[in-house]
Amino acid sequence: MNEKVDKALDRLIGVLPLKEKQENCGARIKQLHQQMLRSFVDEPFGAVDYQMRHNLQEAFEDLWHKSRKPVVMVTHDAQEAVYLSDRILIMSADRGAIAHDMAVNLPRPRKRSSGDYHDHLARLTGLLKNLQPPDHS
Repeated sequence: MNEKVDKALDRLIGVLPLKEKQENCGARIKQLHQQMLRSFVDEPFGAVDYQMRHNLQEAFEDLWHKSRKPVVMVTHDAQEAVYLSDRILIMSADRGAIAHDMAVNLPRPRKRSSGDYHDHLARLTGLLKNLQPPDHS
């Protein structure tokens, strides 16, 4: 890893509560960075609690900001998609075609409390609610 990324990881690990440090969070964050280097991550925060997910998302954004490598992420979490993405491709329920292509034009670092963030989230959830179910006939 490069020096900027190492410092970002050390800073994040340093602010985590002792319990999370003991649960080997540092190794998880370093694994996340390795996934970023491969430029494709699949549900990287799916198996953690709400608070840890937010911490890891912020660490991911910080790592991305330092490396600027393009990343393709698969997620089923609308909030995560708006927080981390510049572009969201919504797959159709049938055969995985792209149903919608949504730009997320929000400044970084993202603020989950901003009105613009919530507007993007509402737009995304509206698109998701209006997807047609697959036709199995």
